[in-house]
Amino acid sequence: MSKPAKIWLYRITHIDNLPHILRHGLVIASSPNADPNFRAIGDQSLIGVRKDLDAPNPPGGTFSQYIPFYLGHRSPMLYQITTGYEGVEKIPQSDIVYIVADHECIVQKGLTWFFTDGHARHGMTQFYTDERGFNDLDWDAIYATQWRNTEDDSDRQRKKQAE
Repeated sequence: MSKPAKIWLYRITHIDNLPHILRHGLVIASSPNADPNFRAIGDQSLIGVRKDLDAPNPPGGTFSQYIPFYLGHRSPMLYQITTGYEGVEKIPQSDIVYIVADHECIVQKGLTWFFTDGHARHGMTQFYTDERGFNDLDWDAIYATQWRNTEDDSDRQRKKQAE
């Protein structure tokens, strides 16, 4: 599959966070508008790693200075959250909401952004700051509903987690 005509961005959050998000928008933890009652979901060790994971330069900084969105829906993290897989806190899917935006909106707003071709913590992952990089992504893996590695593609799970 080649690059889709419209690039959708997907963020999952706990429904308890929605009132604050609707009032203040999506903000990072260090923002003065950060929600003191933010309900974190997902792999807490990964959230901690993002504080020290360098973003590409430019734009620079660390991953925790950006709001992460997946490039595909039905992420492995959503699976972990709804099943409690690998010790992640289990949360019913009915308590999880998607916030969806399109990449063009991010560009039009002049927001700083970058993206990856797979799981950000993986050593093979490439970082991109130019839209031309969307052509390099494995969109079949990103949009897959089954993402186990296979004999034909031993890197499928990493690529599914492009963000």
